[in-house]
Amino acid sequence: MKDSIINKKLYTLCLSIMGVLVLLFGYISIQSIINLKENFTVLASHPLVVASSAYRLRTIITENKLKIHMFSAENSFTDVSMIHSALDDMEKHGTAELDIMFEKYLGPRKTVEDLQTAFLTIMQLETNILQNPTNYTGPTAQNFIKEHLDPQYDHITKLTENMLTFITGTVDRLTTESTIIVRTVAFSTLFFILSFGVIIVFFNRSIAARTRDRQYNDFLLKVLSSHADAVFMVYNVKTDQMEFVFANAERILGIHPDVLTHDRLALFQYCTSPEISSLAAAFEAKTITECIERECVYTNPLTSKESWISFAVYPVTTEDDLERYIISVRDLTTAKRNQQVLNDALSSAQSANAAKSDFLARMSHEIRTPLNAIIGMGSIAATSLDNKNRIQDCLNKINLSSKHLLTLVNDILDMAKIESGKFSIMHEKFNVSDLMRNLVSLILPEMKEKNHTLSVNLPIFSYEMLMGDAVRLNQILLNILSNAIKYTNEGGKISLEVEEREGTLPNSVSLRITVSDNGIGMTEAFQQKIFLPFEQEERTMSARRSSTGMGMVITKNLVQLMNGVVIVHSKANEGSTFIIELPFTVHCEPDCPCKNELQNSGLRVLFVDTNPVTCNAAALFFSKMGIPIDWAYSSEEAYAKTLAAQEQGAGYNVALIDWEILELNGSDITTRLHALMGDALSIIVISPYDIGSRTIDPAAYAINGFLPKPLSKSPLLNLLAHLTVSEAALSSCVLKAESAPPEFSFEGKRILAVDDVAINMEIIDILLTEHGADITKATNGKEALDIFATSPQGYYDIILMDIQMPVMDGYTATKAIRQLSRQDAATIPIIAMTANAFSEDVLLATNAGMNYHIAKPIDPPTLYLALEQFLTTNARDVRQ
Repeated sequence: MKDSIINKKLYTLCLSIMGVLVLLFGYISIQSIINLKENFTVLASHPLVVASSAYRLRTIITENKLKIHMFSAENSFTDVSMIHSALDDMEKHGTAELDIMFEKYLGPRKTVEDLQTAFLTIMQLETNILQNPTNYTGPTAQNFIKEHLDPQYDHITKLTENMLTFITGTVDRLTTESTIIVRTVAFSTLFFILSFGVIIVFFNRSIAARTRDRQYNDFLLKVLSSHADAVFMVYNVKTDQMEFVFANAERILGIHPDVLTHDRLALFQYCTSPEISSLAAAFEAKTITECIERECVYTNPLTSKESWISFAVYPVTTEDDLERYIISVRDLTTAKRNQQVLNDALSSAQSANAAKSDFLARMSHEIRTPLNAIIGMGSIAATSLDNKNRIQDCLNKINLSSKHLLTLVNDILDMAKIESGKFSIMHEKFNVSDLMRNLVSLILPEMKEKNHTLSVNLPIFSYEMLMGDAVRLNQILLNILSNAIKYTNEGGKISLEVEEREGTLPNSVSLRITVSDNGIGMTEAFQQKIFLPFEQEERTMSARRSSTGMGMVITKNLVQLMNGVVIVHSKANEGSTFIIELPFTVHCEPDCPCKNELQNSGLRVLFVDTNPVTCNAAALFFSKMGIPIDWAYSSEEAYAKTLAAQEQGAGYNVALIDWEILELNGSDITTRLHALMGDALSIIVISPYDIGSRTIDPAAYAINGFLPKPLSKSPLLNLLAHLTVSEAALSSCVLKAESAPPEFSFEGKRILAVDDVAINMEIIDILLTEHGADITKATNGKEALDIFATSPQGYYDIILMDIQMPVMDGYTATKAIRQLSRQDAATIPIIAMTANAFSEDVLLATNAGMNYHIAKPIDPPTLYLALEQFLTTNARDVRQ
């Protein structure tokens, strides 16, 4: 507003200056023209005329003087008539010229009068001579002329010269004045032109700047009106016209601006709210005198979509006179949606907070339950020292409760690491067949307690050795299978199926794992929350009391961290199905060393199993190996195929028979096959997961070997090689054998153990001294540093270092030991044994100079393996 006022004043000032300049130039030009005209008039009617008359008068007088002198010189009066005529002409013409000079001469009047007097005197004297010519002859005439006429002639000449001199000065003056006038006019014209030019340039620049500002403002208004989230309109109350409508009206409201310009009420017809109807009526009646805002649901006429909009009408008045309405229409859909999201988030946060409080209460109960068992069984054992069986039972229950308590703590730690984003996935080699076999062995006891039926469909993995996190994969499957057991009623069915698929990347494989049950299932509402923290569907109190509500959350996060997906299908009272798909890198290993011998041995295999999926998996595996295979689903079909192959001269060398076939048919099938084939046929029984609980004695059957489920490639091929390949060929193969459990011995090894908790130190002492180690104890880092610094060079073989200790912590003590000026300070292995179990704690231990990290509670095999590797191989840089 201020800039507009300044521009208006500047514009008025420029116009005023231009007006003054025009008036001044006009006045100067007119006045100069008048003066110049007067000067030219004077020049034309006075000096030039008088000068001409003066020159003619001098000529007349001079001619007359010559004639008088000629007359006096000739002393003759023969030319008296000629002199008379000349005198008449002089009188006539001289008088005329004198009259002109008398009228026009601007000089002193006396000069003209003297000139006239001299002229008349000459006329009189010459008249006297002509009247008495005899008296003016000879010397007398000459003397008369000299004495009387020549002075008059000279006087007239002098007077005319004075007049001409005056006339010349006048002409010069008028010329000078005219030149000054012309120059003044020229300079005035030039000044005006320059001034006008400057003003025009200034005006042009000012107009250009204002044009640019207007164009820029128009551009901004266009951008604003096109992209703003609100539609603005200006309605002129007096002219009853919509003066302006934002260009975004069609985008936001579905109404073209031209429609709103011509129909001011078109805006209100797509809202059905009574408040909007009353607002439209007040708008049409022009009775709105203060700002009014209304909200309503608006139906877009183009898209037919509904949205929330806000109407606002602002009256513009001048001196209490209503002039215009400014109408603002804003889309509130996003704001309403965000408000709903915030409300939902608040509700979710409140629910999560309540769930967390409930979780903490449950966790307190869950933790106290195994603690109560540990403390109670410890008390019972202490009072039953004479009852070995009672003590053994108490120790077993203490061990089980301790493991359950450790599981709870691990779940809590996993949740904390996942939520903090510090959870890491390992990338190590593992055998997927072994993992699946161990997994089934872990869950079978619990399933038997509830009389569940387990169906396992596993392929003979083409790639047994994979790179990945076997511990987390096992944790994922245990969580899902445990839930299936927990939420499946007694006598229910649970299935585990694994499908091996080609990976999307080179040298990779994908495992699709499906776990199904016919348990209580889940409602659709709970399926949306199953992977949220602390959520549980409280449908059975028994199942709820045995769960912490963290398993599925941890499972979902672990699957995502392993770049996999998990899908849930469930119906209430019909069961649940979990599908997990995880990618793994294949660990490249050489083929079975006897693969060629097996392919060249003429081996033919018969696979007998009641499960078609298992038969198809076996057929696919042997086909890839290049070994012919047939399969049968029953003992009768197996015998028929064996007989047919024998008759065709292509009998089987090996029969792989599932244990369930033996349970159904007793020894009949093996007896009949041996009677048919004799020793040419080797029978291998595929043993079930819980073979130890079966009542059939394997020794009663004429079989050549057992293979556990799931079938593993290496054990299967090794057994086939032993049964079918010649001894000579077999001796050239390097067959894999199951290694016996390692025996640990640390005889003669000196170990410096550092821990401030006496019970921890006692456990370490017992675990290691039983295997021959010599233990030196320290209760804090400072004490350990002093012991090591004062010991002989190379005295200690390894240091077991706790982290959180008084006086000096483990990190500081390790750094201080590494900085000692002795050779073994830099090379002695230091293993962290601490309850700081996060991945960042492992990194801190490494940065402090430690070689290895073992989390508490201590797992003896893990400790023994680490010590053996460091003490027997002198390893110095092993990482967990």
